[in-house]
Amino acid sequence: MTYKTCPCCHTRKTTSLFHRNIKRKDLVQTYCKLCEKKKEKNRRETYKPRRELEKLARANWIKKNKIKHREYQKVKSREYYKLMPERKFFYYIKTQYNITKEEYIALLKKNNYECNICGIHQSKLKKRLILDHNHKCCDNSKPCKKCIRGLLCDACNRGLGCFSDDTNKLSKAINYINSYKPGSFLC
Repeated sequence: MTYKTCPCCHTRKTTSLFHRNIKRKDLVQTYCKLCEKKKEKNRRETYKPRRELEKLARANWIKKNKIKHREYQKVKSREYYKLMPERKFFYYIKTQYNITKEEYIALLKKNNYECNICGIHQSKLKKRLILDHNHKCCDNSKPCKKCIRGLLCDACNRGLGCFSDDTNKLSKAINYINSYKPGSFLC
């Protein structure tokens, strides 16, 4: 067990009471964890009034320059979303479905870039084709790759969602649509 003296509290302590720091020779911080905590709290308290003043100054500037600020925000968000939608989408499918960009593209190619239900092509849609998954597979946790049934357009995905993936409800809806006869309303 190695020991080190903290220059702040002048106490000899084991190195386990110091944060790690791989840049130093002894691989631990200069000050012990307690002293680091006190220093951090003191630093936050010292700069708190300054941060509050900066917040107020910013809020006042925004109030005085509403139109200028709104235009700035519009430009910034447009620039961000022009650069980021693809990264954002692939990050979403990676975190939600554990599907990589390459796997999604392979699935698109396998389906000829078309919705599995209505057959509409990806190029005719405003939104991307959505990964459809079985909600009963993973007990309301994040879906696994086994849950994924295919790619659907937004309309077909919402339709399945409204029927709660219930085949009985879907077959009743089909029967309802097929039983319609023009001019038969309220007769």
